[in-house]
This record gives sequence, C-alpha cells and structure tokens, in this order.
Amino acid sequence: MGKTALQILNESPLTTINYLEMKMLITNVSDLSIFQLIPEMSNTVMVVVILIATMAFQTATNPAGGVWNVDDPRSSHKAGEAVMATTQPDQYTNLIFANTTAFICSITAIYIFTARMHINHLFFMTASWIATIAALVSIMFTYYTSVKMITPDEIMHSPRNKILECVMMELYGFGMLYMCVIFVSKLHQSWESKRRRQLDLAADAFPRRVFYWIFQQLEKRGGLPIV
Repeated sequence: MGKTALQILNESPLTTINYLEMKMLITNVSDLSIFQLIPEMSNTVMVVVILIATMAFQTATNPAGGVWNVDDPRSSHKAGEAVMATTQPDQYTNLIFANTTAFICSITAIYIFTARMHINHLFFMTASWIATIAALVSIMFTYYTSVKMITPDEIMHSPRNKILECVMMELYGFGMLYMCVIFVSKLHQSWESKRRRQLDLAADAFPRRVFYWIFQQLEKRGGLPIV
C-alpha cells in the first residue's frame, strides 16, 4: 500500500530544504477544511436536535401547570386548555413563543442534516448550525419559563438561584463565543491555504467570499491574523 505525502515527509530528515514549510502545507487545512468535521459531527447534532424537537413537542402537549380537566361555565377556559394560559397569560405567551421557535429550528436542522445539504455548502452548513444554536437557546428559555411559572417567587428569586442563573448564562455565552471563534478561524485557515497555493478564491460560494473580503481588509489595515 502506498504512503501519503505526510508519511513520506515524516520519514525525511529534518534537514530537508523547506521541511517545515512543506509540513505546514500538507497538514494545513485544505479547501474543505471547514467541512471535514461536519460529517463526523452530524450524527451527534442530529441526536441533539431530535431530542430538542421531542422536548418541544412534549412541552406543547403537556405544558407546565397542566391543563383544565373540565369546562368552567364561570370562566372562559375549557377542558384541555393550559392552566397557565388563564392564570399567567404573559408568561404562557413567552413559553409558547420560545417552544415554537425551538421546535421549528430543530425540525429545520433535522431536514438539512437528513438531506445532507450541509455537506460542502457553507450556506446550508451555517444555516444548520444557526438553527441548532437557536433551538438550544429556545429550549433553555422554555425550560426557564416553565420553571418560573410553577415555582413560588420567594424560591425563584432567591440569591442562590440568581447566582446560578448568572453562572449558566456566562458559561453558555462563552461556549457560543468559542464556537464562533473556531468557525472564523477555520475559514481564515482555509483562506490562507488557498492563497498560498494561488487558487481561485472567486470560485467559492458567496458567503465564503464575504469572509475572504473581510480577511483581506483586516490584513490591509494591519489587523492581527486569526490563528
């Protein structure tokens, strides 16, 4: 069986001319660098969005606080309607909005991943990840609203819960920021790799060319390279 270019290079002496430069070119991210990890992660993300869709559906059919068992002629509610829709209409509206957003975004991500439209297409890949992140944020808000609706105020607004909320929001914000940095870093590495090999950058999809233009402007202005 033949050897790869990297294996041949590793067997070469370190004194080989341009050894480090050749190794960087071989090991650097290729044109499809940003897509290489996506197929491997698709199954995991698919499980996540399916769980979110299931949770959203369950919340819609069995909302926090339950439903009315019988019609009440003295009130406007009927059997099967959510109790919180009558007792806390504003909170229930927020719950429905967040829950519907989580369900729609998760279904959108499922469709994109199932149809494999995200493979080698930056637009659909970005759309799938935005939908996944939006579904995660929405289901978190759904959970928070549900807990808030059924928890007494003196417990919900206790100092310990406030600290926990702040810590969770900071951790989630840091995670989102880290994902964005990794995403832009991969694009930057792909751009550098293409420039080094003098490939046609204009042949890429429009969203990628937008990022390439931003990188060029930052480079002209002396901005620090993204690593």
